[in-house]
Amino acid sequence: MRSNDIPRDEGYLRLNGWICAALCCGVKGIDIRFMNKDVPTLPTLLFTCQSLVTLKLNIRVRGNMNVPSNTCLPNLKTLHFACSIFQEGYSVLMLISNCHVLETLEFTYCEFGNISKLNIHNLSLKRLVLDFGEMHVHSQIGFNGIEIDTPNLVYFKYVDTMVEGYTISDMKSLERADIEITLLDSVDYERATNLIKGICNIQSLCLAIEDCSGTVSELSNIEVVVLNIKVLSFNNM
Repeated sequence: MRSNDIPRDEGYLRLNGWICAALCCGVKGIDIRFMNKDVPTLPTLLFTCQSLVTLKLNIRVRGNMNVPSNTCLPNLKTLHFACSIFQEGYSVLMLISNCHVLETLEFTYCEFGNISKLNIHNLSLKRLVLDFGEMHVHSQIGFNGIEIDTPNLVYFKYVDTMVEGYTISDMKSLERADIEITLLDSVDYERATNLIKGICNIQSLCLAIEDCSGTVSELSNIEVVVLNIKVLSFNNM
C-alpha cells in the first residue's frame, strides 16, 4: 500500500479505513509505505490484531507516530519499522516485549522520544536489525544507551555511531553479526570494545569501523577481543 494510491486531500484518514477493513477480514500481513505532512494516527486495531503475522511500517512523517501503550500482537512473527518517529519510545518497546512469538525485528532510521536507553527485551527473537546510520551524529536518535536481552537471537545487525553504554545478555544461540560503527571520539574505542565483547562468542562476524575521532587509532584492544571468532571479516574504513 503506497501513498501514491491515496488522494492527497483524503490522506491518512482513508488509509486508516483500508487498514481497519483489512484487519477485520483477518489479514495476516500488512506492509505500509506512507508519506504525509500530517501526523498519521494509526488505528489501535493495528497493534492489537489477533491475526497479524507480519507488520511492516515505513512511515515518513514530520510529526510523531504514536503506538498505543499496553498493546499486544499475539501471533506476530515479523515487525519492521522504517523512518518512524516515536513520540513515546517506551510504548513501542513495550509492544516488542508483549509479542511473545516475535522472530524478526528491524528498526531502520527511527527516532525515539522520552527514553534514555533503547531496551530490546524478547525471549523468542531470532533476528534483530538496528540500523541508525549516522543519525546519532546529529543527536536525532533519542537515546544514549542500548540494552539487549534476546537469549535466542541467531542474527544481529547494528549500524550506528557509538552510544555511551551497551548491556548485552548472553547470546548462546548467536551465529552471525554484521556490525558497522563510526567512532567520533577517543572514548569510543572502549565503547566499541565493550560492544564486541558482548557478542564475541559468535561463529561469524563482519565488522566495519569508520574512525572519525581524529585521534591515533587504538584498534588493538578490539582485535584481541575478536581473536576467538571462527569467521571474521574486518574493514577499517
